[in-house]
Amino acid sequence: MIRWTQEELASMREWDRQVERDAAPKRSPEGKARAKARDAARHRARCAAKKTEKQEEGTE
Repeated sequence: MIRWTQEELASMREWDRQVERDAAPKRSPEGKARAKARDAARHRARCAAKKTEKQEEGTE
């Protein structure tokens, strides 16, 4: 069994993070705007669903 020091483990984790960061697709400003709009729409839909759910519970 191989025993790694804490420094070696930290170095490996940092290297893994760097590889993931480099592999991640770069977003264009338009892509960021679309993602933000999509997330906002999802948020509004969730809030609306919760609101109607609460209203239905209140009428029972």
